[in-house]
Amino acid sequence: MARLTAAASSLTASIRISLSKRTLTAFTMIGKSALLPQFHSNRAKSMKLAKLLSLSITLCMAALTLGFAMLWYERAQLPYGSSGQYFDAASGVTYSDGSVLGYAALAMACCIGTALSIWRLIRVWRG
Repeated sequence: MARLTAAASSLTASIRISLSKRTLTAFTMIGKSALLPQFHSNRAKSMKLAKLLSLSITLCMAALTLGFAMLWYERAQLPYGSSGQYFDAASGVTYSDGSVLGYAALAMACCIGTALSIWRLIRVWRG
């Protein structure tokens, strides 16, 4: 009987220890005292990736905006022919009126995209 009581006492003690370890782990996770360096490290890595991604998207959008704006300005400066088209005498190519308008629309769309990307970049960098 004493042996059974000792075994039950040992089992109860191990359950209490196990329960107290789980409770301690749960409270530690809630308080984030033990996991704070790991949590901070993962968050820092993801924030660094988000900053890098936002910066690269902003730079790409700015380059597209500049490219389409320069293309639109270059095509708009060409002489307008009698047939209703822009004529490039250097290359011998004619551009329709709609193409110049299309380049302007692409430049404006990329400009709006660049503005939104800059707004997002500022939000990410502020944290």
